[in-house]
Amino acid sequence: EVANEDLFLSSHSWGHQLQKALGDDFVLLDKKSMLAIRLHVFVKRKISNRVHCLSSSAEGTGVANVLGNKGAVAVKFKVDDTTLAFVSAHLAAHEGANNLAR
Repeated sequence: EVANEDLFLSSHSWGHQLQKALGDDFVLLDKKSMLAIRLHVFVKRKISNRVHCLSSSAEGTGVANVLGNKGAVAVKFKVDDTTLAFVSAHLAAHEGANNLAR
């Protein structure tokens, strides 16, 4: 269970809490954060040697399309021949609502 005050932990502290909850069978593969948008990707220790082609990215779409209060972070990698990508996003609500077809 995550308490409300835990949401405001630093990315490092948040990662430490996740690692503690997951235990030693998992290792942190990568983490990416932009203000309060966070993504920590863990893999089972026994398959960590099969991971390759790791990349990560962040894209701010807030004020002037730069500020990180809105946007997304992503981590992409391969396990053997399977590509996996994880995205954490916080986008503006109701953007383009007037453009939706009814």
